This record gives sequence, structure tokens and C-alpha cells, in this order.
Amino acid sequence: ARTVLDFQRDVITSTLVTVRGSSNTRYKVEAKTTAFSGLGVKLVISENDQTIVTIRYRDVAVFPDQITLEGEGSPSTNINKWLKWSKGSIFPVTFEESGQRFEW
Repeated sequence: ARTVLDFQRDVITSTLVTVRGSSNTRYKVEAKTTAFSGLGVKLVISENDQTIVTIRYRDVAVFPDQITLEGEGSPSTNINKWLKWSKGSIFPVTFEESGQRFEW
């Protein structure tokens, strides 16, 4: 079964997300800047005001971009080790979590 998500705005750093066919907000996406130079932007995805994913985009190449899945007890993971790109194209991007495969 496929679930299609609709983004309220084309601004991925600040939007609300619904499941297609529903008017209820499922996820909230917001960007938060850090006070420390080089640590870039922290993108927070929440569901019912609970953070479920934090993505840290770093300004300095020495620090890799990282993702943290909250509530899973897992440490932060470098995004380039977590996402898998198709050969010859940047789309689709896939990842697996808790035995489920996600693709966009």
C-alpha cells in the first residue's frame, strides 16, 4: 500500500504535511538555526507536537549532515550512509526503517 503525502507549501523548511485525502495535519516541518558557526540548520519534523525526526544540515564540509530518529534509541546517522540513491540519478531516494521501505 502506498501513502501519498501532500505538502502545504513548496518550502520544505517550513510546511505542514497531510496524507492525501485528509485535511488533518499529519506532520509539521520547521527549520531552526543554530547559534554555533558551521553547524548550519536543524530541520525538525514533528507529529502531534512530538519531534520524530531531526535533520542537521552542516555548513562546513568537515561535519557531515546527520539524521536522528527520535524515540528509536538510535544515535545520529550520517545522511549519506542512510539514504540510497539510484545509479545514474538522484531520484528516487530510498531508505528502510523498522522493516519498511520508503521511497520518494
